[in-house]
Amino acid sequence: MKKTRLTSFPHSHCGWEVLSYSHTLTKPSGRKEAIYIAECPQCKKDTPINRDKMKQNKSCGCATKKLQTQAKITHGQTDTALFRVWKELKQRCFNPKSSKYSRYGGRGISVCDEWLEFEPFMEWSLANGYVAPAKGKRNPISIDRRENDGNYEPSNCRWTNSSIQNQNKGVTKANTTGYTGITKRGSRFESRVTHRGIRTNIGTFATIADAVMARNKWILDNNTNHPFQTI
Repeated sequence: MKKTRLTSFPHSHCGWEVLSYSHTLTKPSGRKEAIYIAECPQCKKDTPINRDKMKQNKSCGCATKKLQTQAKITHGQTDTALFRVWKELKQRCFNPKSSKYSRYGGRGISVCDEWLEFEPFMEWSLANGYVAPAKGKRNPISIDRRENDGNYEPSNCRWTNSSIQNQNKGVTKANTTGYTGITKRGSRFESRVTHRGIRTNIGTFATIADAVMARNKWILDNNTNHPFQTI
């Protein structure tokens, strides 16, 4: 049914007090749309708006801005490095358009329910080694997952430097064995570990299982932060 233009003012419509007709807007489709000046139900500001928007919206946008301001006041951290880290880890896990999604969300890695809100993530970080970087400086530590295929959650995360994170990297595309630190050399398997920038060749073994077990033993004997691998 064709909508008729409002002609009598003031006129109450879906909670908006329509004060006057403003102009008619012609859309690219050729459809004409009447624009009115109406008083916002929330802040009482005179707002140009059409009838459909009055039906859909309960404010001119001021309510949303107010909620955003209140959220910012609640923790006061929206401009901090830690808040940006939190936003980024959610992006890589939940946003398919993120350049890192294939390595995180695309592999089934997620963020625990507790950390979907910033405050619990902030409290955990401050209690587990996070230190804000100096102004204008890059933070030498970053968040790391102990189990490379595990989620972002308190039991699987820590704040570490790049050296420790490099130890926890997954299997590279060039590695055909399927195990970190295990490389096929002819008919045998070489086992090695990189710790604090130093690569240690543990030895070569007849089977993958022997190479993995030797690597796990070296990690245990040297008390490093590398994750154990199962056969």
